[in-house]
Amino acid sequence: MIWHYTPATHLSLIVNDGIIKVSTVDFPQREQQAVWFSSNTVFEHTSATLARRTKNGLEELPPTRFGYGRIGIDEADAPHNFDEYLRQSKLPNHMRDHLIDRAEAVNAKPSEWYATFKPVPKEKWKRIELLWNHNWVGIRLAAEHNLGQIIAQCIKAWSQGREVAIVQPPQAGRNSG
Repeated sequence: MIWHYTPATHLSLIVNDGIIKVSTVDFPQREQQAVWFSSNTVFEHTSATLARRTKNGLEELPPTRFGYGRIGIDEADAPHNFDEYLRQSKLPNHMRDHLIDRAEAVNAKPSEWYATFKPVPKEKWKRIELLWNHNWVGIRLAAEHNLGQIIAQCIKAWSQGREVAIVQPPQAGRNSG
């Protein structure tokens, strides 16, 4: 399994939309836009660097204080490793160097990166997890739960300095005791 790491605030939006959209912030050309994943099972440190567009270009934002989330998919659903991405996207050398420099600055490894040039719908998601107390906690993928709302409630509680107990509901057919 490979993981799409994102701040929890973004995870809430992704879950509500039911799709992981291609990244457009750093990549103005359509053929360079992708959804990024990592095989790192602990954390993808480049996901902690966020940016927003301003009148003067891109502005880096400080790391989020509201936690992180991740969505796991099969590696086959994001089949391009970083080298393949570079070949297919025809990313200019200065942009490639910028990505590698960002990775090196936070001890991330481009060799762990995977990409797809298409959005990834929720039907391809295998797991959703939130980082809580330095541990990844799974949230069951189930149609009867509004996961976006659950994540938003967690973010609100965290922003107020309150703890949240995230409990994964027992799976059907399993004894809970």
